[in-house]
Amino acid sequence: MGHLEQLPLGRPCSHLIDRQGASLLHRRRFARCGRPFLIRGNDVRRVEPAGASRLFSEVEAEVRAPLRFSRAVKFKGRQARQYVAETSVTLRQPAHPPRRRAGRVVSRHSRGRALTLRLILAEVRDPRGAVLATWRLWTNLPPTVSAATVALWYYWRWRIESYFKLLKRSGQHVEQWQQETAEALAKRLLVAAQACVMVWALLRAGPERSELRRFLSRLSGRLRKRGVEATGPALLAG
Repeated sequence: MGHLEQLPLGRPCSHLIDRQGASLLHRRRFARCGRPFLIRGNDVRRVEPAGASRLFSEVEAEVRAPLRFSRAVKFKGRQARQYVAETSVTLRQPAHPPRRRAGRVVSRHSRGRALTLRLILAEVRDPRGAVLATWRLWTNLPPTVSAATVALWYYWRWRIESYFKLLKRSGQHVEQWQQETAEALAKRLLVAAQACVMVWALLRAGPERSELRRFLSRLSGRLRKRGVEATGPALLAG
């Protein structure tokens, strides 16, 4: 984080973090260092929305009621709609960082200062109103950055996950690569990225590429739903 903040980006640096970095200990450390962050968090047990301790589920239900339409988005290639609402809450409970002791992982209580954050609830729904995804976003960004903008930033970050899945599972298995230098790894990543771009283009091509899509899907050996000609993972594996 310190390295990124020192780069000449020309804009303020805000850190977008997924659930692996969503612990209360991390949030307190980032706030103490004055680092702007946006974290997709797991459920917490209790919060203080207005000075009184309440169950998080109760607060979330109240926030969900005034959800308002933000923008049209795409969800797994389908048209969808994003809805956003927000509130301000305070976290006072101790953190529970894990420690390894005598071969076992144990957690200890780590008390810290009360932390007031913006809680932004973002939902992605299909045109019929069915909820496709729910994101609970915690941020210390100032109110000048609107809740809709915060939700958009995380939506962009979430879209990257489809690329990660192609690299990790669909014929590439990046986590099992055995290149021993950064240069060799970078070269292989470039080849894998080009393959992903070709798959992206094939999925969006017209009927003239239908035969190629079916051929690569057969080579992959992957099962598909009835009526689905090809999927990204099947094309890449093929």
